[in-house]
Amino acid sequence: MYNLNIFKQIKEYLNPQQVAEYYLLGKGKKSGNNIFYKSPFRDEKTASFCVNNEKGFHDYGTGWHGDIISFVQELYHISAIDAAKTLIKDFALSIEIEKKPDYKKIKT
Repeated sequence: MYNLNIFKQIKEYLNPQQVAEYYLLGKGKKSGNNIFYKSPFRDEKTASFCVNNEKGFHDYGTGWHGDIISFVQELYHISAIDAAKTLIKDFALSIEIEKKPDYKKIKT
């Protein structure tokens, strides 16, 4: 059984800019509220992968759009829960992933 608020909790700790800087290895080119990188999903010469703390991630070359969870999913080709686990581990977040049932509190 997984903590149902895990995704919400991760998003309270992290923003898209932090996640992009970590996984895309550095700061991109700032333009207003947007930060542009070369897409991690394809080869390109001109940066068209947009990161915005309010809107999330957007790849103008493919139309892909997502949040920090779906970005890590797409980057590593993993499930949403594995993406959450990856973020928790990589950013050393104090979020409990799995809750084990307390059998003493369960009555038969």
